[in-house]
Amino acid sequence: QGEEVNYQCKRMSSLFKYVYADGTVKYRDIDRFIMVETLTNTIWHSGLVDQVLEELYPITMPYIPSDTPYKAMCEEYLTDRKNGDFDTVGILNVIEPDGKTVEINRYFKDVPNGWEEIDLEEFKNRRAMHFKRLHSEIHDKRKGEQS
Repeated sequence: QGEEVNYQCKRMSSLFKYVYADGTVKYRDIDRFIMVETLTNTIWHSGLVDQVLEELYPITMPYIPSDTPYKAMCEEYLTDRKNGDFDTVGILNVIEPDGKTVEINRYFKDVPNGWEEIDLEEFKNRRAMHFKRLHSEIHDKRKGEQS
């Protein structure tokens, strides 16, 4: 991903150090952030969430990790079945390890080279497309069952 070299910490296997060709050094703890999909209450790790939250909460040394991860509260939608499980993500807010909630309100759509940030209006349009697609699929399924 553009780094010159990366290292994994021997004492904390979730911590990585990335050294870039220009001399920039960044750290990533892969257990630091989790994504909570609010509609299904599903929890997992997301590279997109990591990227957005690392901008807001960069690791500095000395690093003392929290026992509680940051929880990004998100919504995911699928506008077209050919795009897999989801193609639209809204990162609404984050619950910090101390319990404080911070508004994020950033929205993204899947593009060939990753994720592209979109505005709230486009996010709402894509959410509407998701529900229209679901309604159509349910209608088609019922129609097929009646045949």
